[in-house]
Amino acid sequence: MIVQGIMELVMVLLTNVLSFISIPAFPQQFTSAIDMVLNDFLFQNLGLIGFFVRWNTILVAVPLVIVIVNLDKMYALVIWILRKIPILGMN
Repeated sequence: MIVQGIMELVMVLLTNVLSFISIPAFPQQFTSAIDMVLNDFLFQNLGLIGFFVRWNTILVAVPLVIVIVNLDKMYALVIWILRKIPILGMN
């Protein structure tokens, strides 16, 4: 819940900050190829994982693994933001 709120806040900030940049849309052939790859290779074969691990475990473990892998980057980002606040006096 907290992570979702932070991610929504980041998305709103990025959308507002980068709103002046006009990025063209992807061609239809490209998006349909991506959809085909995702549907065929990923989502249809995810049932094999269910034979070995429960889905509830996967739903909890995958976000935790992503957070743990990127923990050093998140820590560096938080420290960078805190250093930008002059009243804290962090050098």
